[in-house]
Amino acid sequence: MRKLLLLSALAVTSTVAVAQDEPAAEEEEGPIDGYIYELDELGLKVPLVPQGDWKHDHWSGWDLKATTTDQRVELIVWTTEYQVDVIESDLARWGEVFVGKAGERSVKDAALTASSLSADVHGTTAGLFEVGGKTEDGTPVTMFGATFPIEGYTLHVATLGLDSQKARVMKSRDDVLAALEVGKPAKALAWGAETPLPTQVAGKLDPYWRLPLKQERETMMRAIKNLNVPTMKGCWAAIHPQPVAKADMMVVCHNTKHEFPIVDDLTFADQELELREAWVPDADPSQPWAVQDRTGFWWDMSVGKRKLHVAAVPVEGGLAKIAAMADGGDDAKVMAAAKATVATNSWPNLAEPAFDQLLRYYFTYRPTSPMVLGPLIAAAVIFLFIVGLIIFGLRRQAAQARAEMEEI
Repeated sequence: MRKLLLLSALAVTSTVAVAQDEPAAEEEEGPIDGYIYELDELGLKVPLVPQGDWKHDHWSGWDLKATTTDQRVELIVWTTEYQVDVIESDLARWGEVFVGKAGERSVKDAALTASSLSADVHGTTAGLFEVGGKTEDGTPVTMFGATFPIEGYTLHVATLGLDSQKARVMKSRDDVLAALEVGKPAKALAWGAETPLPTQVAGKLDPYWRLPLKQERETMMRAIKNLNVPTMKGCWAAIHPQPVAKADMMVVCHNTKHEFPIVDDLTFADQELELREAWVPDADPSQPWAVQDRTGFWWDMSVGKRKLHVAAVPVEGGLAKIAAMADGGDDAKVMAAAKATVATNSWPNLAEPAFDQLLRYYFTYRPTSPMVLGPLIAAAVIFLFIVGLIIFGLRRQAAQARAEMEEI
C-alpha cells in the first residue's frame, strides 16, 4: 500500500509566526479566480499553482496553509516580526525557523540539511533552506523553505512532503515563490537616521540603529516594557532587528522629574544615588561619564540573561534618559552603539543655572567659596556699618539732650 502523508490530520498548532499572535481572522469568501489567496494584512497574493492542484486548510489576512488535492505536498506561508535582511551569516538562525515549523507538523528528528542565498527574489535576497526528518513510522520527509523581507515583516514559504517526492516538493516551493505577488516589498531602511522629535533629546543615530517601520511599532512597544520605560511620551526608539522576531533596542526620553543644572565632582554622588534609586535600584553605582561639555551617568544591570544599559545626560529642563538592551544581538555592539549615539550627538547648550539654583549649589557644596564668603563678609560689613551709624546717632542725640539740659 502506497504511503501517504497524513498532513490534513495533523493538529494545527501555534507557530513562531507573528500571524499566530494576531486575533483569529475570519475566513475570506473565496480566493481570487479560485486559486489566488490574498493575505491582505501583508499586501500579499499567493497564487497556488498549478491551478486546481491545491486546496487551502487555513487562510487569514496573515497566513496560509494548503495541501495538494492528492495530499502529497503541504504548503505553509507565514511571517515573523520585523523586516530583516537575509545575509549569509544568519542562514543557520533562519534555518531553525523551518526546523521548528517541521517539528510542529509532527516531523521527527527535524534538522537543517542545506542552506543558501538566492540573489533576486522579488527584488531582494532570500535564504533557501532544506530540512530533513521522518514521520511517526520512520518514513523520510523533506521540507523546502524560503525566507525574505517584505515591508515590516520577514516572509517564510515552506513546502513539506515525503522524501520520495523530493523533486516535486522543491518544485512546488519554487513555483509558489515565483508566482507570489508582493504588493508591499521591503522598504529601504534608514540606518543612522535623524531622530524625529524636535526636542532636547533629538539627534542622529549611530549606523548600528534604525528607526522602526510603521508595522514594527506595535511589536517594538511590547518589547519596550523590558527597558523600564513606562510611557513613550517625549521619547523616540531605535531598533536593530535580529533573526528571529527579535530586535536590539534603544529608547531615549526627555525626563523632567529630575533636573540637575550643575553636575560636577561635588554633586555627582548625591545625584547618582537619587537617579539610581529611582531608575535602576539593582545596578551598581555609576562613575562620572564625560559627554562632550557635560557629565553624564551610565549604569549596567542584568535583566534575566540580558544586559540592560541605562544612562542620563543633563539637558535643558531635565535629563535625557537612555535605555538600551540586546535581544538576539551582541551586547558589546549594542552598548558601544548606544554610547556612540549619545556621545556624538550635538546636545543643546545647557541654560545658565538660575540664581536660586546657584545659591543652593554654593551653600550646599561650596560653603567656603568666595561666592559664599564674599557676600557673607559684605553683608557683615554692611550690618556693622548700619549698627555703627545707629550707635553714632544715638550717642549724638544723647549729647544734644545733655547740652540742652545744661542750658536750662
